[in-house]
Amino acid sequence: MKKRAIVSAVATLLCASVLGSCTGISNKIAFKDYWNEDSISMQSIDETLVYDITFKKSEASFQSSYSIDYKAGTYTTHLVSTTHTDGKAAYIYTTDLQIDVTYTFQGESVTKHDFITTESLFYSEDYALRPISSKKTFLNHSPTGGTATSLAECYTIAAYTVETKYTADGKSGATTVTLNPVKEGDQPIVDTPNTFEIDTEDYNYLDNEQLLLALRALPATTSSANVLVYSPFVEAVQTINIATATTTNANTTSETDASEPFFYTVNGIVPEKGRKVAYRTLTLSIDDANPGATQTAWIAKMTDPAKNTNRNVILHLETPLAYALGTLVYDLRSADYKTATP
Repeated sequence: MKKRAIVSAVATLLCASVLGSCTGISNKIAFKDYWNEDSISMQSIDETLVYDITFKKSEASFQSSYSIDYKAGTYTTHLVSTTHTDGKAAYIYTTDLQIDVTYTFQGESVTKHDFITTESLFYSEDYALRPISSKKTFLNHSPTGGTATSLAECYTIAAYTVETKYTADGKSGATTVTLNPVKEGDQPIVDTPNTFEIDTEDYNYLDNEQLLLALRALPATTSSANVLVYSPFVEAVQTINIATATTTNANTTSETDASEPFFYTVNGIVPEKGRKVAYRTLTLSIDDANPGATQTAWIAKMTDPAKNTNRNVILHLETPLAYALGTLVYDLRSADYKTATP
């Protein structure tokens, strides 16, 4: 199967193969379950986060033959504690992104629906968040880079399911990519599973579908780190750099004092004047000769590991589109926590 190059906004959000380029420090990370309110004692979690997605159009687009506009979308994540079949503590993490995209060529427009759903299973902090399995299904209408001569040439369609399973020792994995049908009567095309080796001597390995969540598990003292992630569309394990970025918020001057009111609800409640939440700004990028976009996330800071009220939640996320078409911006709308059973 010939795999398409995935460059749309939906794929950019959770696909390591299109992130930016950088180098980093070869130190392993002591991940912690900072999504728990009390990260010192044993806790279980059942958390649902909902984000509003807006589109910030670029004035410096490399594409002039057509225009693109993403309508307001939603991104929902669900993290729940579980026990794996081997008796070890683990998590199930699912995400669901839904958004419409409109392409316009010489006054003619068409609107398409894009989506991406994921499910990943991985161990707790006791096993460095080591992945067990993952599955991603997505449909993208990706912008083309060349000059379009018709509306149909403004985008390409990519519809895949990517499934990855890891060996019990975490030293290798196997990924199967399925090309899903987009026309009535088409049949799915299943690629031969691709097996890859994992060397964690210098870096932690994470599955691509838990990469954003892992930002919340970083210790407050970690300002720069590298992790390994397998990219099925380049069929290689890649090195991802996590780095602290200086905030561009007009109300702050550095990463260390970044804070502002946020108006997301917690179990349906939000203070009238918003929540004053301190955060740090982190970037995700990849060490590659052909860098793509660099993602930027605002992570709520932990002030007390035994009473981590804001749970290191991702408050804000920016994912640039290909060809400098613009940026998708994710802002936390609601956080809901249920009493979880270990």
